[in-house]
Amino acid sequence: MKVFLCMQKIYFSTTPLILTSSEPVNLEGKLIANNNKETIQKAIESQNNAINPLPLILVHSDIEKSINAIKSQFKVIQAAGGLAYTPDQEVLLIFRRGKWDLPKGKLDEGESIETCAIREVEEETGLQNVLLGDLIQKTYHTYKEQGEDVLKETFWYYMEAQKQDLKPQTDEDIEECRWVAKQELVHYFSNIQPSVKDVLETYLAH
Repeated sequence: MKVFLCMQKIYFSTTPLILTSSEPVNLEGKLIANNNKETIQKAIESQNNAINPLPLILVHSDIEKSINAIKSQFKVIQAAGGLAYTPDQEVLLIFRRGKWDLPKGKLDEGESIETCAIREVEEETGLQNVLLGDLIQKTYHTYKEQGEDVLKETFWYYMEAQKQDLKPQTDEDIEECRWVAKQELVHYFSNIQPSVKDVLETYLAH
């Protein structure tokens, strides 16, 4: 059975494009007319001088179809990662390139998404004996790489683990791995990637 999305975000730098299947009632944002990347970029540029730029909002009856239309305009890279937590609800965060993050990485050729998620968490943190859980959500963000427009699609999974000593993968610019109590996560939100914040907020909501 196909599951129909009612909302999804794609981040263009730190500006979210919110794709929604119905006209938002309590969501402040700038409505755009279509999913052409030039239209999106112009809408972002029109707010460059704003103190608090608004998120962009695109209403479309079929969100998956709209996402695929946007993906077709980019080089798409798939990645996977995990929100690892202990029985005491401590969550594993990493500190990379000046921001707090969750462990993740690109899919290797021929590798399944689930295998990638576990491998990346273990490689980046030294965590062992990870139990893969359910898919939390997919996140999307765009960036430039060697002059090419790239859209990264990241699959995030819950992972159960016992609290253990960790070893940051320094050759991936990871400076620290830290177990953080669930109730303390919000204190990290001021210095975290927006899409990763969305994943943590989903966890906190459940």
